[in-house]
Amino acid sequence: MAGKVLTGVVAYPYIRIHASYRRSLDRRWRTHGEARTPFEKFVDRVMTLICWPFKFTLDSIVRTFHYVATHWPRPRDLSTGSPATDVAAPLSALPSDCGDLPTISVVTPSYGYGHFIEWTIRSVLMQRYPKLELIVMDGGSRDSTVDVIRKYRSELKHAESKKDKGQADAVVRGFKHSTGEIMAYLNSDDMLAPGALEFVAQYFQDHPDVDMVYSHRVIVDGDNKVTGHWILPEHSDWYMQRWDYIPQETCFWRRSIYEKVGGIDRTYKFALDFDLFVRFMRAGARIQRVDRFLGAFRVHGVSKTSSELHEGTVHPEVARVWKKYKVRLARWQEMPAVGIREWIDVKSRQFAVSGKRLPGALPGIGYDFDLAWGGLLNDRADESRRATASATGD
Repeated sequence: MAGKVLTGVVAYPYIRIHASYRRSLDRRWRTHGEARTPFEKFVDRVMTLICWPFKFTLDSIVRTFHYVATHWPRPRDLSTGSPATDVAAPLSALPSDCGDLPTISVVTPSYGYGHFIEWTIRSVLMQRYPKLELIVMDGGSRDSTVDVIRKYRSELKHAESKKDKGQADAVVRGFKHSTGEIMAYLNSDDMLAPGALEFVAQYFQDHPDVDMVYSHRVIVDGDNKVTGHWILPEHSDWYMQRWDYIPQETCFWRRSIYEKVGGIDRTYKFALDFDLFVRFMRAGARIQRVDRFLGAFRVHGVSKTSSELHEGTVHPEVARVWKKYKVRLARWQEMPAVGIREWIDVKSRQFAVSGKRLPGALPGIGYDFDLAWGGLLNDRADESRRATASATGD
C-alpha cells in the first residue's frame, strides 16, 4: 500500500502538469527551433550536480523514473469496461450535388493480407463519399487478395497486383494515379471509422489554414473486436518529432503540403509516415488532432508493426529520422517520453471504462467494430445492390 501511495504521489502530479509542459516546449520550438531551452540547460546542470557527489548515473535516474511512472495505480483494468450494446445507424449517401466538396484520394498498399483487405476496402467505399479515389496497390499477393480486388474493381480509381519494392514504393506509385486535393494512405489491415471522409472534407473546408488532421485511434484484433484505444493529447510539433504517436491510419493531409516536402521517401520500410510527418512539421505545416475517431488500427501476430516494434525500443528507422533532421534528444528527456506514453495509457483506460462515446466508434470495448458501422463492414446486401444495379444498367 505504501508503494502505491508513493508512486501515486510522484507520478500523478507529473501526468497532470505534463500538458502545460508540452505546450511550452511547442511554443519554444516554433520560435527557436532545436536551440536548447533555459529549462533544458537548468536540468542538465541539476542532473550533473546530482550524479557527481552521489555517484549516481543518469541511466539509473531515468530507469528509476520509468519504474515509478509506470507502476503507479491505473484506472480499472480494461477488462471491466462494458462492451457496447447499441448499434450505430448505417451511413446515408451524401447528396449527389457536391461540387464544393474536395476530392479525397486514398491509397491502400497491400501484400498477403487477403483475410483483412475486404474490411479495409469496405471501410472506405461504404463511407459513400461521392468524390472519392480509392487506389489499391498490391505487391503480387498469392492469397485471396486478388479475388477481393477483382470484386470491387469497378469502384476503384486504380488497382494493380504486381511485384513492387515495398510499402513506400507502392504508396508513391499509387499517389501518381490520384488527383485529390486531400490525400491519405490506409494499410490493408487497418480501417477507416464511419463518417471519416465526410468529416475530413468538411474540416478542411472550414479550416483552410490546416494542412493535416489526425485523430484518436481505435484498436482492433484480427477478428475486428475492439480491444482498446489511443486517446491522444493535443498535437505538439516538439513531441511528435521525437516520439511517433501520430496514428497513420487516421491521417489526412493536403496535396499542397505533400508536394511541398517532396512526398514519401521510398527508402523507408517502417518509418515512412514518421519521416513524412516530421518533414511536414519542419516545413511549417499546421497540424491538428481532432476529438473523434477517424480510423482503426489492427493488432495481430503477423502485422509489420507488431513484429518490428518492441516496447521500450527505438526502431532504427526512427533513429535515422532523428539523425537526418538533427532532432536533439537529451538522455534525461526520456522522462517526458514516459510522461506522454503514460498520459495516453491513463486517458485511454479512463475512456474505455467511462461509457463515453466519440464519433467514429461505440462506447466501451469488446464489441465487433462492425457494430459501429451499422453492419456495413460485414453486410453482403450491399454486394447484391451493386450486382442488381449493374444488371439493370442503373
